[in-house]
Parts: sequence; structure tokens; C-alpha cells
Amino acid sequence: MQHRVDNGAFIAAPTLTSPVYKLVWPRDGSKTAVDMLEAGFAPEAKAFFELLEKLQKGDGSFAINYKPDGSGPFLDFGRAWNENDQPGMLPWGVNRVLEVTGDVAWTKARWPAVRRAAEHLLAISKDGLVAPSRDLWELETDGSWTYANASAIAGLEASAAIARVSGAGADAVRYEERAKVMRDAMSQRLVTKDGYFARGLKNGKIDPRLEIANLAIGAGGFALMPDTDPRLAKIGDLVAERLGTEG
Repeated sequence: MQHRVDNGAFIAAPTLTSPVYKLVWPRDGSKTAVDMLEAGFAPEAKAFFELLEKLQKGDGSFAINYKPDGSGPFLDFGRAWNENDQPGMLPWGVNRVLEVTGDVAWTKARWPAVRRAAEHLLAISKDGLVAPSRDLWELETDGSWTYANASAIAGLEASAAIARVSGAGADAVRYEERAKVMRDAMSQRLVTKDGYFARGLKNGKIDPRLEIANLAIGAGGFALMPDTDPRLAKIGDLVAERLGTEG
């Protein structure tokens, strides 16, 4: 709770020196809020997603990060240079709240923001993968990263579930259809020749670097597929091989 602000914000870390992490990232904060939800802190999780709804841009996207008082962005490089792994976190988190609490009324109140996020995800994934953007480590800007695609798929599938609860069945169908296209594209275009999910697609070519964040595709994250999926399990095996030490 020491990383929480009274307005509902979860900061990344209480540091003011470079790098400055005493800020709110939609991605990081959403994961923290869901972790809090699963630990029994549903009001705190709800408050975060209500704040995220207020911070959301009109087109459904988000800046890279925000000041902890919620007054506005700290870093915003524009739609083409922000992080495409972040918009899907709002619907994903709202749907997790629904799954855990069953609070339909609260979920319906979030539908306009969820719909904006989902429509943005449709707009940036027209060729089956999300458009190139800054990666979640904020190091590169020229790839359709596997993690970003997983986040977008999770966001669209969550949006579909919320749409059905909100009486928007036609929207639910559209979101499910695009999520299916993206799942297929991930399987066809984002797997290395060695059989594990790549870091992404960079300049039209597979980026085979091992990306530990891709473990979020599995049960501990977006739960898009079981951890036993060979393309995901191999990431875990390689991480253990490279980072594990005897004893």
C-alpha cells in the first residue's frame, strides 16, 4: 500500500532519481491492481481502473506514463511512439474485476472506456499484428512485439466479455473475430525457427532474442494459452538454462 496514492494510482516504485519510477504506467499499474484484486483488495483495484479511465485519451490509447496525482502525462510521445502493449490493460483489468467480484453494475459503467480501448486496438491491428511501437522496456520503437500482441489479444477478448454484459453483442463479435485473427498471426508470424515465441517482428523479420516478458502469455499473466504450450514452455526452459545456477 506504500506504492498507492489516495486517488487510486499505483506507482511503479518510490524513486525520484534517474530513472524516475515514481509514476503511473497503465501496464504496470494494471498488473499491480489485478494482483491486489486477487489478494482481496477489490476496492483498490476498482479505484485504479476508474483512474485509468479518466487518464485515457479520446482515441482509447494512453501516454507512456502519468504523474501520480493524475494531473496528466509525464511522457507522451504521441500515438505512433507510445506503447501498444498498454491500451488492452484497461479492458483486461476491468474484466478481471468482473470475474472476481461479479459486479455487473460497476463493469457496465466502465463500458464506454473499454469500448474506446477496444476500438483503438482494432485500429492498430489491421494486418493481424499490432503496429510497431515502443517496447515494454522502452528501448526500441520499431517492432510489433509479441508481448504487445498478447496484451492486445487479452484486451480484445476481455472487451468482448464486457460488451456482452453491457448488451453490445455486435461489438463483442467484432472484438472476438479480431482476437482470433491476431492469435493466428502470433502462431504463424511470431515463432522462431527454434520453436519459441520470438521477441517480435522487427523490420519485417523475426527478432529471435529471448524475451522473458513473453511468459505473460501463460497462466501467470494474460492466460492466453496453457504454460504447457511448447512455444511457451521453451521460453521457460531457456530462461532457466541461461539464468539458473547450481544450488
